[in-house]
Amino acid sequence: MKRLKKVLKIWAREHCANISERVIVAKQKLVDVQKLLVINAYDVALLEEENKCKKDFTGLLKMEYEELRQKTNCTWMLNGDKYTAIFHSLLKNTRLGTSYGLYRDREETNINTRGSGAGW
Repeated sequence: MKRLKKVLKIWAREHCANISERVIVAKQKLVDVQKLLVINAYDVALLEEENKCKKDFTGLLKMEYEELRQKTNCTWMLNGDKYTAIFHSLLKNTRLGTSYGLYRDREETNINTRGSGAGW
């Protein structure tokens, strides 16, 4: 298991590091090949190269998307319960009639008042 962990770390460093930079490079390579295709549209080698570049570019975009999706899930797991706890504590205080509100009068000055609660 330890040997596999070392090998996976090396693999991840090679294939998953700097995904955003790799997406930019792949996009530029695709654009360059497409510019050459405008000049010579019937070159079979260029068409194959374009297809390869498209495949690489879309694969890297998917990897970048998944990385961002995983990061947002981690953020939710770390902070989501905090925000849920705050929401429920505010809801509880509102039900008990101990909520505080911030209101503005006509002169746009803030007034802190103690709310009367919803009386649930």
